[in-house]
Amino acid sequence: MIKKFKKKHGKIILKVILLIIITSIIFTSISNHIIKINNDYIIKINKEKVTFIKLINKYKYEINQQKIIYGNKFLKLKKDKNFINKIQTNIIEQFINEILLKQYTKKLNFKITDDKIKNFILNDESFKINGLFNNNKYLIILKKINLTVNQYIKILKDKILIKEIIENIKNSNFILNKEIKILTNLLNQKRIVQIAKINLKNYKYKNKIEIKKQILQTINKLNKGIYINLNKLKIKFNKKKILTLSKKNDKNINKIIFNLQTPINNKPIYYLSKCKNNKNILLLIKLIKVYYDNIDIRNIKINDFKEYNKQMEIEYIMSNLTNHANIKYNKNIK
Repeated sequence: MIKKFKKKHGKIILKVILLIIITSIIFTSISNHIIKINNDYIIKINKEKVTFIKLINKYKYEINQQKIIYGNKFLKLKKDKNFINKIQTNIIEQFINEILLKQYTKKLNFKITDDKIKNFILNDESFKINGLFNNNKYLIILKKINLTVNQYIKILKDKILIKEIIENIKNSNFILNKEIKILTNLLNQKRIVQIAKINLKNYKYKNKIEIKKQILQTINKLNKGIYINLNKLKIKFNKKKILTLSKKNDKNINKIIFNLQTPINNKPIYYLSKCKNNKNILLLIKLIKVYYDNIDIRNIKINDFKEYNKQMEIEYIMSNLTNHANIKYNKNIK
């Protein structure tokens, strides 16, 4: 009887021990995997890594800022996938721009005082109660976004440095009369375009690359003035649009269109671009005509041009930094 009891319970104990061992192995591997993901980079910008933890902390911070901006409306906006996707995309872009500008400030040996950081924290509306800075609220918010005081000050220091250098670029900017004439022409330039959306989902997966090659060959022939029947590739253009630099359109498309050469002998210029929001869609841009409105330069407000020129200067610096940067995304993390 005792032997049977020992044998029966011995098996149970053995099973429990095995279960504990297996469970510990599983949890160890899961925790190691989580640690690896948390410490692994999402993006690498000139060898500087943006880790998963940094991304999550930034996301929490941005969500908190959106709550302050939108108040009660934020609960509805949070359910909107497009709104959340926009925040996530902006966070990635912010990381890239901020790191590039931070690296740029280091090269210039640009520094910031502790008093400026202190004043920024004390004047931040997020940390105030009844119009006054509240230390408890400050610490609670930092805890929510998983940041220590020192970590937050470091992030803040980088942000203020970036803001200062942008202000310095703006204040140091000046404009010549010759540049005013060039900018007048540029701002009053109008481009007539048509855009066709080519959905690669309409073609078989294996033929996607082949279709893209065909379209590229078609554009090449069209730009050489060789007639091609676009109906064969099921390409239908939207209605004609008149675009200007000042008109608010998709920034990426606007940049592409205004970088295209002027059509010669009334022959349109064609350009194939990827759709930023959908990998399966190609955008075929058809630039039909470029013309200028007659404008009296005496009626131009110089300050408006100065502001535009400042913005162009900042965009030029950012474009230059991005073009010369080594930006790498981690393919193993989806």
